[in-house]
Order: sequence, then C-alpha cells, then structure tokens
Amino acid sequence: MVPTRMRTLIPPLLCCLTLLSCSLKEGGENRADPATDSVKIAQKRAEIRAMMQNHARMKVRSGGQGDAESHTPKPDTLFSATLGTYFTWLEGRQDSLQNLHLSIGGREADCIVIRHPVYRLELARLTADSLPQIVIGVENSTRYWHQKARRIHIYRLYHGRYIRPLWLGSRVGYRLQDFHILHDSLPALIHTEETDSLGNPLHLLYRLQGFGLQYAGRAQEN
Repeated sequence: MVPTRMRTLIPPLLCCLTLLSCSLKEGGENRADPATDSVKIAQKRAEIRAMMQNHARMKVRSGGQGDAESHTPKPDTLFSATLGTYFTWLEGRQDSLQNLHLSIGGREADCIVIRHPVYRLELARLTADSLPQIVIGVENSTRYWHQKARRIHIYRLYHGRYIRPLWLGSRVGYRLQDFHILHDSLPALIHTEETDSLGNPLHLLYRLQGFGLQYAGRAQEN
C-alpha cells in the first residue's frame, strides 16, 4: 500500500519527469541552437511551477496547507467566526458533511470534518488561556438520548493550531433552542435560549468548568 502522503506527491512527480524528458529530447535535437534550448527550458520550468501551484491549491481544498491566498473561504461557506487573528469557517461538501477550517494570521492551520448539521459557529475565550475555543451548535443524537436535538460542541486548539474535541456536550439544563457568546467577561460565558417541559422560554448562562459546562445563573432577557 502506498502511504497517503506519497499518493499526493506521485501525480506532480510524474508530470515533472515527463516534462524533463521532453526537455532533454528537444535539447538533443537542437544542440546547434543554444538560445532556442534556453527558451524551451524556461518554458518547461514555468509549466512545472504552474502545475505545482495548482497542486498546492488542490491540497488546501482537501484540508492541507498552502499559500494564504487559497485560504479565502469559498462561496459555499455556511458559517464563519472571527476573534483577533483567528478565523474559522464551515464549508459544505457534496456528501452532506462539512469541513471546519481554522486560519491563524491569514494562513490555514487545520481542517476537520463535522458529521452533523450545524446551526451556529462561534469563536470564544472560554478559559483564562489566551487561546480561543471553537464553539459549534450541532443537531445530533447521543448514546443515551436517541432523539435528535440541538447541542453544543466545544473544540480546543492543541499546540495552538490543531482542532481537537474538548467537550461534545450531550445536553444542557433544558431543551436547547439557540445560544450566543458573551464576550464582555473573561472567561466568556455562553448564553443559551432553552425551553422547559411546558414550553416556557428560559435564558441561562453557562461557563466552561473542567469537563463540561457549569450553570452560572439566569441571563437578562433582551
């Protein structure tokens, strides 16, 4: 089996070898005109550079790293959020999944696949750490709660750039309808809109405490 990284390198390497062989063949047929050889070699090198740049762009679209220009969100971006030099966006895919991208200072740092429908995406500093967390609202079922419902998933930045799960919440206090982040305090708070068993609306506050969210009181209704 060929490793995945090697498979991504095989197409550009084959193109390079093909172009190099053509260049050598043409150079052998025109040894009497060095100027013509130099022009053709320059043209081949330009073709190789263009091919490699195109391969780098394709790699970025599949979740790899590349130049900052190719990190601009595509037209099929579903949600996006910004906090300082951190920028994250959710990109739709043809297989009903979504790619979650993270960009730091204009360069893409990481990309993971989100397998559930998303209704909200936020960046927030939920801890005293300077690194933000990615807060995603998803609709899914869990092992002990088979009915699909809105939930909150929180991802941390491992080594400051890699997206890793921190808390994939099952439920909050009541039935979650929506949420947003209160950035006024540090750490930031999560303001949820919930409904009780009678359908009464509730506005509650939560803070990230250890493993999971901790109730922090009622929020003022706007």
